[in-house]
Amino acid sequence: MTAAHDERVIGVLGGMGPMATLELYRRLIDAVPAARDQGHPRVIIDSNAKVPDRTEALLHDGADPLPFLLDSARTLERAGADLLIMPCNTAHVYAEEIASAAGLPLVHMLQETAAIVPAEHAPVGVLATSATTALGLYQQAFARHGLGALTPEPHAQELAMTAIERVKAGDLASALPPAREAAEHLVARGAASLVLGCTEFSVLLAGSDTDDTHDLGVPTIDPLDALAVAALDRAGVVHRASPDRAPPARDPARPPAAGKGRP
Repeated sequence: MTAAHDERVIGVLGGMGPMATLELYRRLIDAVPAARDQGHPRVIIDSNAKVPDRTEALLHDGADPLPFLLDSARTLERAGADLLIMPCNTAHVYAEEIASAAGLPLVHMLQETAAIVPAEHAPVGVLATSATTALGLYQQAFARHGLGALTPEPHAQELAMTAIERVKAGDLASALPPAREAAEHLVARGAASLVLGCTEFSVLLAGSDTDDTHDLGVPTIDPLDALAVAALDRAGVVHRASPDRAPPARDPARPPAAGKGRP
């Protein structure tokens, strides 16, 4: 284990949503082979659930989340963070502004995810918010690595948003059917894998008794896993891949147990 004084402090811009923030922190903990509390890295979390909805802001002229995000980034910097991570895919449209405001590097979840996807898993079906999809955030990230991406047609995108909203409301059981239908739509269109491009989908699968996508016959790529590993790498923390988190793209035959700049 890297000596504590050599490790960098991880700052989390959280609250988007609260359950996704909790799930990211759990994965940071799970990934570190610590024998006692002191073996884990220092993590400072600002979970501000008052940040306005990112999709509403970007697609429907809703309240601007950027001032809230900049305030959170500066708060984390003043608290002692050395690097930033953000468990919200859509909010990465503001990544450059956030990193600049805090004067700290922001580990870019979408870019880290795209970097670990093997060529045979393309084209990648994107399950994400309407803003992430419409702005092409994952399409651009995958294109940088020569990977194609597929997005849902309008009716399936509405299903994805319904699932996201139900997860945010804490109703995981009723979120599963529309999420599964949106996933099946992408597979039918030719997706060779699925990326959980909204952290509510990460929460949904982690909170399910079984992986409701494993029998679709394609791997599932979880950006929260990529972000947790990348953050620990950048923080200088020795980590391990938990048995239920490896490989990064989950084998459909085996259900699991439980940078700066715009993309």
